[in-house]
Amino acid sequence: MDWVRSVDDEGKLNPSDQEIKAASTVYLVDEVMTGTKEEIVDIMERSYLEIAIQEFAAWWTVEEDWPLISDLKEFEGYFKWKLIEMIMDTTDQAYETEEV
Repeated sequence: MDWVRSVDDEGKLNPSDQEIKAASTVYLVDEVMTGTKEEIVDIMERSYLEIAIQEFAAWWTVEEDWPLISDLKEFEGYFKWKLIEMIMDTTDQAYETEEV
């Protein structure tokens, strides 16, 4: 979150590590077929930029201030991620999507 603090001249955004962890987001990606490290990395290679855009926009809306990320390694410098192989939907509500 150092990049947010560096562009926030008014000091309004100074989240604690606990607040950042509490604001974690789950992203659904393509189905994992084999579970090999190569397959998982391939899925993240196809997804990291969209995830980064969503996360940066959630914290700061001035796109020119966002860090430039050109590969998965740079993405991992800003974000922690892990694969969770299964999620269960226990609600009766329909999914809502937001156009990006």
